[in-house]
Amino acid sequence: MGFRVLVAIDGSQYSEQAVSWYLKNVHLPKNEVILAHVSDVSFFPMFGFKSTESMELWKVEQQQKEETVKALVKRNKETLVKCGVKEVEFVSETGSPGPVLVDIAEKNNADLIVMGTRGAGTLSRTILGSVSDYVMHHAKSPVCICSHNPLPEPPPTDYWSEMFEGVANTSQGADEDDNAALGIFAET
Repeated sequence: MGFRVLVAIDGSQYSEQAVSWYLKNVHLPKNEVILAHVSDVSFFPMFGFKSTESMELWKVEQQQKEETVKALVKRNKETLVKCGVKEVEFVSETGSPGPVLVDIAEKNNADLIVMGTRGAGTLSRTILGSVSDYVMHHAKSPVCICSHNPLPEPPPTDYWSEMFEGVANTSQGADEDDNAALGIFAET
């Protein structure tokens, strides 16, 4: 039997990195993955006398959030299944993300929690709080926090053609000395 691994997702690049990290470093064929998403509590706004208009706007906003979460779950499930994860569950709850993630992990008997982090500094973490910090200090199961690593910029499309321009190809202007040098390397 494998492990039950809770992976927290929120649509950010940090949660995407956490999913990738899980797949590269922890995934075993018998593991079960629980994708967990926590939405902040959104209250119905009351704006003056036009409450019916406010209600409609709020409903539209809630529907948009639901569609975004569905797309997020679909994308992450597809990635996990494509990489060999056979058991993928999804849990979505509303509330304060830190305590709710800890609760989801306990309810689902998670053996490990994997989550990303924004990479906030000590001061902002102290003032604003940190979901990963809360989970790390309150969860009963081990927590793996995938630190923020900026995604590298892809090389320009013509990068490789520029790097190897004229190498071992006499039709693109390589002279005889270039070809002779390449011949020496080919012989050794």
